[in-house]
Amino acid sequence: MVENSYRITGSDREEGSRSRRSGTKMSRLKRDLEAARASVAELERQVAIDKAAQNELARNVTQLQDENAALKEDLGFLRNIMSSGTTPRALVSRT
Repeated sequence: MVENSYRITGSDREEGSRSRRSGTKMSRLKRDLEAARASVAELERQVAIDKAAQNELARNVTQLQDENAALKEDLGFLRNIMSSGTTPRALVSRT
């Protein structure tokens, strides 16, 4: 008797329609989740690349700072020589 009343009122159709909508919504949510996971993976790869580049730049800066300090030291030495008015034999050009 209850089954007949569901069929007469259309409850079975409504339930089926609701079930299909839920299934469609679930499929869409799963696709969205997979897309979000792919985006996260891509962003994580980009962060790793950026960190590697940053580390390389930091090494380059350190190396250039060391080289700059050595050049400044050499420049100071040469300025001292030039200001004294004498030129060491090693720096005299022989043409």
